[in-house]
Amino acid sequence: MQLPKAIESVTGARVKQAELQVSGLEDGSFVEDLKIKLLFKTKEDYEQCVNKVADTIKTTWEGGTPMLKVAIGVLIGALLIGSLNLLPSDAPSDALSTIQGDNNAVIVIGAEAYQTSPEDFQKAIDIAISKTSQKRAVQAALDATAPAREQGAAVEFEGESGAVQVLSKEGAASLPKNVDVPDTSEDAKYAKVKLKLRASDYDSAVKGWAGTIPGVVDNRTRVMFASDLEAGKAAFKPEVDADVIVTYTSPLHQRAVLILVERVY
Repeated sequence: MQLPKAIESVTGARVKQAELQVSGLEDGSFVEDLKIKLLFKTKEDYEQCVNKVADTIKTTWEGGTPMLKVAIGVLIGALLIGSLNLLPSDAPSDALSTIQGDNNAVIVIGAEAYQTSPEDFQKAIDIAISKTSQKRAVQAALDATAPAREQGAAVEFEGESGAVQVLSKEGAASLPKNVDVPDTSEDAKYAKVKLKLRASDYDSAVKGWAGTIPGVVDNRTRVMFASDLEAGKAAFKPEVDADVIVTYTSPLHQRAVLILVERVY
């Protein structure tokens, strides 16, 4: 589920568990009636989340929970549209253009709610979405918006001053039922990063090595060296500074499968 990661990305508050139910069809619009249960890791995490929400919402919704309901509704809307933005380029062009317009509106509302810039709010949403596969994220968003597509309605949620539109009627109607999003490998270059060696084989530059790169590759991953010379520079060292190419399982850079070391400093 992306919601706990999104809350942490936007507010810094850690959520152990999130449960929500979404339903409702009113006056031609699919209105999200949110029932939310959030289990924060600590009291301090809850207070940090509450304090991050804009003062304008706090004034309207005193007491915490109703205020959070509005803020989380914005976040869910941004996650939904953000996932739909990952539709492949061969999706209907009217769907892609309409979704982009809806996304811009939701991002502005979300940025105001969480007292941040639209750019930073968009970045937080992108980080949360990247925690799952692209194909899964898109299909989950399509499934969530299916009632609106089938009923010819817009997707909205109840805000403090009435319904706030997340996805327009036109945008919902243009969405496909299913989508095949390809997951293709992609490489990324990183210059002079800290490579922590977790396993080594001083007799080979291409086998027996494993390592991590803090902030880039956190899980132990296979390491190869471009030459025996570069492998020799890393011998008997727990960590080195290096130029590397990391191969991932998808363009979202979710899971690394290989670290190729081009140069050891």
